[in-house]
Parts: sequence; C-alpha cells; structure tokens
Amino acid sequence: MKPRTKRQVLVCELSGRLPVLAESLGPWAFKNCIDHVGYRNKMWTHCLSCGSVWPTTSMRIKTEVCKGCGWKLRLETTRKQKSTKWARFAVLDVVENFQVVRYFEIRCNQRAKEKARYYVQEIMQQWLLQDGRYEIISKQVGGMGLSYDHFGGAMTLKDARDPSKYDVYVDKIYPKMKLLPVYRRNGITSRLTNIRPFKLFWTIESDSKAETLLKSNQFSLLRERLGHGKYNLDRYWPSVKICIRNNYFVKDAGIWLDYLDLLHYFRKDLHNAKYVCPMNLRNEHDRLVEKKEAIVKRQDLERRMKRVAEDQLQYEKSKAVFFGIAFTDNELEIKVLEHIEEFIKEAELHKHCVYSNRYFAKEDSLILSARVNGKPVETIEVSLSEMKVVQSRGMGNKASEYHDQILKLMNKNLRHIKKRTKSSKMEAAA
Repeated sequence: MKPRTKRQVLVCELSGRLPVLAESLGPWAFKNCIDHVGYRNKMWTHCLSCGSVWPTTSMRIKTEVCKGCGWKLRLETTRKQKSTKWARFAVLDVVENFQVVRYFEIRCNQRAKEKARYYVQEIMQQWLLQDGRYEIISKQVGGMGLSYDHFGGAMTLKDARDPSKYDVYVDKIYPKMKLLPVYRRNGITSRLTNIRPFKLFWTIESDSKAETLLKSNQFSLLRERLGHGKYNLDRYWPSVKICIRNNYFVKDAGIWLDYLDLLHYFRKDLHNAKYVCPMNLRNEHDRLVEKKEAIVKRQDLERRMKRVAEDQLQYEKSKAVFFGIAFTDNELEIKVLEHIEEFIKEAELHKHCVYSNRYFAKEDSLILSARVNGKPVETIEVSLSEMKVVQSRGMGNKASEYHDQILKLMNKNLRHIKKRTKSSKMEAAA
C-alpha cells in the first residue's frame, strides 16, 4: 500500500531510518524466549541448546543444569533427536512523537549433539500516537490464526482500519525499552510476558482497572482483563483490590477466578483476605472442587439425569455447529465434547471444575478433549471470540506431558473452529 497521508509518508520515512536489530537481538532472544530442553534416555542426556552430552544422572528429576552452557534445562525422557521451536518478542521504542512497537520472530532448529541454529526476523511495526491514531508496517500475513500465522515478504505499509488483524501475541518484551511519558507512568515493564502489546497500549488509556492491574504487577489478571475475562474481573473487582492491598500476587488468573466462583457457590465472604488470598491456591481450589463434586454426587440421580437432559438440549442448541470437529497427529487426538456426560467424565478423571462450573453453558467457550489411545489427557477451553486456546489442563489442573504437543496441534487446527463459526453466523443471518 502506498502512503497517502502526511502521517503515512512520515512513518514510512522514519521506519527506513530505524536500525536493523534482528541479528544483534538473536543471542538475547535465543536465551530468553526459547524453551531450553534436554532430551534424555537411560544412558545419556543431550542439551539441545549447545549440543553437550553427559551420562544421565537420574530419570526422576525434571530439570538439570547443562554441563556445557550452564543453562537450566527442562528434561524430557524421549527417543527424539531433534526439535523445532519459535517465539515472538517485542522491542519498544520512541521515534519523534510516536510510540513504536517492533515485533520480531525467532525460529530455532535443534538436534541432539549439535549446537542449536536459529534466525531472527522483524515481522511488524506499530506506530502509535497518544490520541489513538496509528499506522502499521508489516510483512504479509498468511494462515488462519494469528498465533501461528506466517509472515513473509517485504515490510510495507498496511491498511490498518481493522486493528485486530495486527494484534499479535509476544512471549517477551525486550528489557531495554523506550516509552512515551504517558505510557511510562502506567508502569509498562519487560516483566510482562505472553501479552498483546497493541491491545495493552489501547486499553490502559481507557480502562482504569487494566491500568491498576499493570501498576500493581498483577500481570496474570491483566492478561485476563485484556482477553475474554473482563466480565469476571468486574464481578470480583472488590476481591482483586483485597489482593492488591495484601500484596498477594495471582499467578494463575484462570484458577483464581474459578476458585472465586467456588467461594461464591459456598457463600464465603469474598471481601475477606482469608478466603480471597489463600496460601496455596491450587490446594484450596482442588479442595472446593472435591467438596462441590461431593455435593453434586449426593443429589438425587433422577433429578440429575433430568437436568443433564435439559443441559444437553441447551448445549446442542448453542454448540451443535461444532459437533464432529476432530483432528489428530497420529499419536494425539483432539475432539469437541458433544455430550454433558463427557463433561462429567472429564471432571471426574482430571479432578477439575469443567463440569461443576458449567463450562458447557458458557457462550464464549468451546470445550475439547485431548486423548492418547482413547484416554483423556487434557481438557481444552477455546475462546470463540478471541479464537485462541484459553487453557488446557490435565490431572489436578496441571499440564500433562503432552501439553506442548496439544497446544501446537490446537493452534494448527483452530481454522476448523473458525470456519464453523463463520458458517453458523451466515446461517443465522439468512
């Protein structure tokens, strides 16, 4: 697209003067954005980052410091010899009166006994003004979902009338940043991870609650605020303020909000720090889940079956368009849950709240099950408005050994869900 306004001409000119950072940022990105893994068997442990090999010390430990590079590795017991990883990060800069967000992508190829090879490329620039106007310079976007889109071609000026098209997630923010005073005062920091910078800059100027979460370092709740959890945070905002006053940092907003739902169910005081700020959130969450499930199980069987039948009719009415969606990578199969009984079985097997908190009734959520050899290993929640995986949890709300593989397969196939969503909207309009 050719620049047509004075602002677009200025942005294109200033963009051409920016320094090329891809090569110089490579070592930092490789160290901080790529997951460093060690493959092990009964005999040897391989560092996929530097290629070092040493005799396996234990098959039980989950992490180990590499003998060669000195980095802490997450150990995987496997016969695999190679891996491919990628990540995105952002560099924040100020050019004249513009807040500039530069997006970079690092792709890394790793093989046992060899030093990892990686390359970094710049994929997008966002030029923001304090009054809300902006310009986008980006490579061509391909694919169906932004989480796993492919960026290719040359960096050119784009038609930015639809900002959501260029609202990209990044894993990290480069720590050496420059911010306009209006954003510096809001507390933007490189400690923010797994965030959408574009949406962050847009939101904190108009949403005082998002600004409060940012300044109080409640990053997990902030991500929820920027995502699909705005309603829940509004509902429990007094409890959020109690956490802030007591310097209680919520590390997993999804579990914490589920926990508050359970407290509300048991009519506990949501203005009391004793309940709102548990020492061990996961244990308290699981305890209330078990307590609630015990109550549900004590209910009369006939009444329960009647309710299940009614829920099934409502569930089919709202989600039947997604029934039949399933995909596999041979080892792993992921399918949409089609019956309420499946929700009950998933909850009982994994001991989580996918049934007790009625995820099947949430309009924006689509629930899928990941299975290996027919056995469920994780339950997945997809946001239909955001078209992204919100959470994927196995036994005890923890990630299974297939977690990364599940997320990769899900993001690769989100287009099937998106296609069904579009077709249902077209039928409703007709």
